[in-house]
Amino acid sequence: PLDTRYPMERIQLIVAQSSIGHFLTDTAVDGLQLPADARLLHVAGPDGVGGGEDTGADGGGADASDPGVRVHPDQPVYAMFTSGSTGVPKGVAVTHRNVADLAHQKMYTSGNHTRVLFHSPMAFDASTYEMWVPWLTGGTLVIAPAGHLDTTTYQQLITDHHITA
Repeated sequence: PLDTRYPMERIQLIVAQSSIGHFLTDTAVDGLQLPADARLLHVAGPDGVGGGEDTGADGGGADASDPGVRVHPDQPVYAMFTSGSTGVPKGVAVTHRNVADLAHQKMYTSGNHTRVLFHSPMAFDASTYEMWVPWLTGGTLVIAPAGHLDTTTYQQLITDHHITA
């Protein structure tokens, strides 16, 4: 995941290190300096809905419903990057098996994680739990409003949406 709030230099470093060729994105990526051959799959339009438009490097569209990619458990599903506290962010590949193993840990399948609040930036590793545990265990992912949330807002979200984790 790329956090578009990162400095452009960090984003470009992450893109270069990871050799990203395909981007699932919303309009937040507009204006970023991506590789010329990048393929963009817009999953939401400017109003936050719609999407599905696949734009190749040449600007031409393609059918986004089946990208023709076969997946194996030990293939990476995404890469997380360290904070770079030692100088340069380092990528860590997370496999499909890693995510499935996390989501299916006994502590997450006990029924206490059926309605999970998604509030972490996607580029932060806590988002792995927040997204994948409910998705892979039949739970519900409740997406928090964008921006900074104070304790009153969190309390209201937890109450209104019956958040369990």
